[in-house]
Amino acid sequence: MAPGPKAASAVSRRGPESPVRHAEPVPHAEEGCLAVAIRLPVRIVVLVLVVPVRMAWDLLTAGGRLLRDRLLRPLGRGLSWLGHTLIVRPLAALGRGLAWLGRVLVLLPLQALGRALAWSGRTLVVAPLSWLLRTLIVAPLCWLSARVLIPLGRGLARCGRGLLTALAAAAAGIGTGIGRLARALFVLPWVALWRYALVPFGHALARLGHLLCVVPLRWLYRSLLTPFGHALIHTLRSLGRAGAWLLRTLLVLPLAWLYAQVLTPLGRGLRWCGRALVTGAGWLLKAVLVRPWSGLWRYVVLPVAGALGAAAGWLWDTVLTPLGRGLGSAAGAVVRGLGLLLRWILVVPFLALWRWVLAPVARFCVVVLLEIGDALGHAWRVAGRISRAVGRLLGRLLRLLFVEPVRWAYRAVLTPAGHFVRDAVWRPAVRTVRQARAGVREALTAARQSARQARAEVRRLLFGAPRTPAVEPAAGAPAEPGLAMPLPGADSAVRDPAPEPVRFDKA
Repeated sequence: MAPGPKAASAVSRRGPESPVRHAEPVPHAEEGCLAVAIRLPVRIVVLVLVVPVRMAWDLLTAGGRLLRDRLLRPLGRGLSWLGHTLIVRPLAALGRGLAWLGRVLVLLPLQALGRALAWSGRTLVVAPLSWLLRTLIVAPLCWLSARVLIPLGRGLARCGRGLLTALAAAAAGIGTGIGRLARALFVLPWVALWRYALVPFGHALARLGHLLCVVPLRWLYRSLLTPFGHALIHTLRSLGRAGAWLLRTLLVLPLAWLYAQVLTPLGRGLRWCGRALVTGAGWLLKAVLVRPWSGLWRYVVLPVAGALGAAAGWLWDTVLTPLGRGLGSAAGAVVRGLGLLLRWILVVPFLALWRWVLAPVARFCVVVLLEIGDALGHAWRVAGRISRAVGRLLGRLLRLLFVEPVRWAYRAVLTPAGHFVRDAVWRPAVRTVRQARAGVREALTAARQSARQARAEVRRLLFGAPRTPAVEPAAGAPAEPGLAMPLPGADSAVRDPAPEPVRFDKA
């Protein structure tokens, strides 16, 4: 029996790796006579059934691609453009409008608020600080300079003059001079410094400290803090007394009365009732549950259980053990008989059915299904080639029947006719129209020039020539073509620029 295509393909794939294996016989278990017998009919039937399905599938695929490329994709692009036009652009415009609205409603008010805060800072902080600086620092320094430093300088100048006088007197007499010099050097300067510098400076500092600190603080303490403290203490005392009275009247006294008159008797009564109830319940439970059950257990259950245990032991040893052994032997014999019967009635026939009927039928069905699957794959591929060939044939026929005649008519008939119409009719007509348009334009330009000259003459006759000085062109700058330069002292009409030359387009 010849090997199937699977074995041949498997052997051909092994090729150069192990050349000895080409000669090995293919085992018969891979393919049998049944597979070879049903392969060709199944493939023929499946090919006949699959070819129309594959052609319909290819036709639907081509139609789907054509629909996607020619309809759905342009439709999607159009919908995308429409969405961009109707949604994105309005939303962008709305965003810009919201941004402008936010700038108008938020940013500009915030800027105005910032300016107001800056003005408030300058007015409420910077101006008071500058006033405090001028009042507390600059003015005291000016006063110190006028009242302390200047007298101190004058005292030092006097000291210098006294020193010079002492030196001049010392030149007259050494003894007197040395005494006066010592007095002038060691006594007078310190006295003058103490009298004219330190004492006024100390008085000024004391006065300044008194004016800046003691007087405002004393006024603040007397006029503001003391009345405010007295009023606050009086208010707090009044509120404390009122709160204490309200608390005592509304809470403490009712709670004390409630505790003394209601809760204490009620608690004592509940305690007595609870004790009585617990005692009675304990005695009742003990009398109803504990004592009857303990008596029952002691005088009934234990004697009855002992008697029943003795009777059960005698029954087990004397009756149940021999009876159980006999019943076990009988049950074993019955079970063995039933097992043998079921084996010959059910198991053996089922094994025979499985071995001689179901297994061959299953193998047959598996082989048939595998062959049908292989045939479907093979038929699908062959049908694809057939469908491709049919499609190419139809495309060639459509090209020969429709495209080629249309192309020949376009190249051999329409193109020469279009060239003839373009050269013999269209271009002469266009040239004639352009010449007529140029003539009309020239006539209109001449009429416009005549009208302008007539208006200029009438204006000159009625109002006279304009007396505007002539504007000479700058040195080296060429004059504009077509503009008439008026001569001084001569009557000349206002002229317009020369018309542009008419240009004819090439045909």
